[in-house]
Amino acid sequence: MEDKKERRGHLNRALINVSVLNSLDWDMPVDTFITDMVKKLHDFGEIVSGKPALCALLIEIRQYVGVDKQVRINELIVEVQTQGEFLPNQTPPNLLFDLLLQIDFKQQARLVRKVIDRHRTAAFLVHGEPYCGQQLLVNRLFRLKSEWKKISPIKIDVSHNGAGRSISHLWRQLASWFRLPKDVEPKEIIQKICDRLFTQDVILIFYTVDYMPPKVLMAWLQEFWEPLVAEVEENCPHSEQNTH
Repeated sequence: MEDKKERRGHLNRALINVSVLNSLDWDMPVDTFITDMVKKLHDFGEIVSGKPALCALLIEIRQYVGVDKQVRINELIVEVQTQGEFLPNQTPPNLLFDLLLQIDFKQQARLVRKVIDRHRTAAFLVHGEPYCGQQLLVNRLFRLKSEWKKISPIKIDVSHNGAGRSISHLWRQLASWFRLPKDVEPKEIIQKICDRLFTQDVILIFYTVDYMPPKVLMAWLQEFWEPLVAEVEENCPHSEQNTH
């Protein structure tokens, strides 16, 4: 719900073509948006017999939260269905706000933490249906190490100008990020990344990887990621900062 596209994604899936969607102000700050949305969904009532609009949204959200939050959402669904005055009078909006923001990906966060505790280099694929919280998950993962708040990740959108359609375009995107000549040798880019590891963690984010043809993705892993990992392991000893 922090991102406008994710708001639309969750609500469109929960309330397909329901008119109340037209009354929502998608550009509101997240806290204001959720408070306003909860009231409007409550006032709208049922989208079909026995299914209030608010319940439909809670059912949609339930699949993205941890088991402990699922239990609380199930309780809320029962209360919404059985108590006409449940919202907004009996439940503070911040309760729904907390639940909506706790599409928290605990399992994924624990997995990433476990991997980075054991390995200096690691790669993760964040994927799913469009607007199902992928960006929110990436944002949450940035909180796993306090040091990550101080660094700028290397971000490459592989759908931009067809970058993901060829290996040469991807190398040029990386070269541009490091302010290197477009025709620089790949090994120099890899060395630049290793140089950073002496002083800070290095995070590379490749957005919209699904845009890449499978053969290009496989070739990119072989030509970029595998040589990078090998270089880090062989020639980039751990610094005092114990970087990743």
